[in-house]
Amino acid sequence: SAGTPKVSFKFSLMGIGPSATCLDQLGNLSVEVINSSTVYQLGLSTDFTKTDAVNSTGDQIFQVSGLVLDSKFASAGTNNKVKIKGSFHSKRRMCTNNQKSKLSEATLCDISLTSDTVYDFSEYQLLTGDIDQNGIINLVDYGIVKTNYDAAGCGLKGDLNLDGKVNNIDAALIKVSLSSVDDE
Repeated sequence: SAGTPKVSFKFSLMGIGPSATCLDQLGNLSVEVINSSTVYQLGLSTDFTKTDAVNSTGDQIFQVSGLVLDSKFASAGTNNKVKIKGSFHSKRRMCTNNQKSKLSEATLCDISLTSDTVYDFSEYQLLTGDIDQNGIINLVDYGIVKTNYDAAGCGLKGDLNLDGKVNNIDAALIKVSLSSVDDE
């Protein structure tokens, strides 16, 4: 209905390309929506769809369409941020359309929750590697990749690019995540 607060956005997951054979292992996306006036909604879980597009690094773009939010957002204005976390991906704070990197906390967010805009966050992909889902990517996660090295099949802990194998690609992906600054 008109005026129902909702948000739609595109996102990508580092290293997961269109040829990933185990996409059903992704699970749901965890979403938080936070307004500058301390209106917030945490713990949203949503499914998403694969689009026909990839981002500039070749990662598959996915889309969340019309995620319905609490009615308290109906008059929240546009100074909203969306925090997104994948099933084994670190959380990222999305604040502006076509965002490509981390923005300072002082950045004025510009996400409307009452428009039909599909915000594009796909160039600021979620870092992969939070295998134990504790909110941080660390050497414990890297150890899981090393332990399962050379294993094959969908559903493997450590198959970060979802190609059905734990190998050098997964080790390289987690090394990139370990060297990146966490967003939160």
